[in-house]
Amino acid sequence: MQTRLQLNDARRALTVPIQADHATYYNNPANPAVDPAIRAGRLLTGADFDIESIRQDRSGNLWFGDEFGPYLIKTNAQGTVLRSEISLPGVYAPQHKDVVAGKVVANLPSSGGFEGMAQADDRCLSHARLTASSVLSDLACSVAFAALRNALGSSPSASCWRADSRRARAAFRLTLG
Repeated sequence: MQTRLQLNDARRALTVPIQADHATYYNNPANPAVDPAIRAGRLLTGADFDIESIRQDRSGNLWFGDEFGPYLIKTNAQGTVLRSEISLPGVYAPQHKDVVAGKVVANLPSSGGFEGMAQADDRCLSHARLTASSVLSDLACSVAFAALRNALGSSPSASCWRADSRRARAAFRLTLG
């Protein structure tokens, strides 16, 4: 049994800049140099993502919920990122790559993204919670989570889909795999 997991982007799957991409932390020459081991292994740090939740899918891969994007991040069981980060469409924390690039304006506060995820017995992701989703309308939550569902290729029946910003959660079924 593995007791420690070091997340990494050795396959260069992520499209967001990470600390391993820079010579100094936050790409600021006034800051310390990024550790050579982080750069060489493209290790992910707490400055890259604010991981708040983790779930394992049917194939043994891991899904992490991040508050900075918010993003979902998929890795193999050893912690290597397998695909680009998955954004919650239309939902942007200040650290989101499109906010940083000046393409959109943040509509969530900092670290307002994915706080927790729940999983059904059949290993489908059944609930996800945004820390600060109360700042979004029910409609905005519904549209964002529906777009996420479609992006992941899952098509649950309408009867199992619901978003409620007042309760800061969305209930849905996504087959993770």
